[in-house]
Amino acid sequence: MKFKKIVLLTGCTLALFGGLAHANIVISLPSGKSADVCDALVGGWSGSGQITALGGLLVCNYSGTGSFASAGSAGNYKVHVDLATSSGWPCANVSKDLNAACGSGNLVVTSDDQSVNLTGTTDGKTVTISKGTVAIDGVTANVKYIDLSKTS
Repeated sequence: MKFKKIVLLTGCTLALFGGLAHANIVISLPSGKSADVCDALVGGWSGSGQITALGGLLVCNYSGTGSFASAGSAGNYKVHVDLATSSGWPCANVSKDLNAACGSGNLVVTSDDQSVNLTGTTDGKTVTISKGTVAIDGVTANVKYIDLSKTS
């Protein structure tokens, strides 16, 4: 029975974090400064975060780095994220490339599925994501926090 629980938890974790390739992350921008703030986001980033799933049975703490770069046309960006488990078990490391668009007071980071739904705020130097979920195959993980700071 113990082995089945471990296999289930490992499978759920891989499914949850595999879903980060398919994201819908909406970051609210300061009023009237959308373009300036989006351009200020270009550069390197680092941060940490925590998610919980299965009623708190699964807790994963992450640290990570990333980059935010112009995609060549106004308002479009490329995002690269590398997440490493800092504690928690069984949690998977993640490395993903995503697309982002800036406009209408929001920065929206997307991919080809809506299995990750996160919301947050930014001032161009920090990003705080304080609510959201990852839902894959009937398993929902809650984002406790994600805090990011610009490094370059």
